[in-house]
Amino acid sequence: MKPIIVSPHAFVRIHERHIVRAEVEAAVREPDLKRPAKRGKLEVLKRFGDRRLHVFYRETPKALIFITAYWSKP
Repeated sequence: MKPIIVSPHAFVRIHERHIVRAEVEAAVREPDLKRPAKRGKLEVLKRFGDRRLHVFYRETPKALIFITAYWSKP
């Protein structure tokens, strides 16, 4: 399994948005939905209780580069 690398932008955003790394990893490893996003990125969605976590990342041959994440209500 490829490691997940957190970009500096993502590090700041998850702290601002009260998202923990374990939630990001759960969304990437076991998403409820996975779809292509703009500019070669991927978006995954994972439900946690009454909220949905959206995670954007880019896949490289050696790692998954986590770009950003945010919460939404279904």
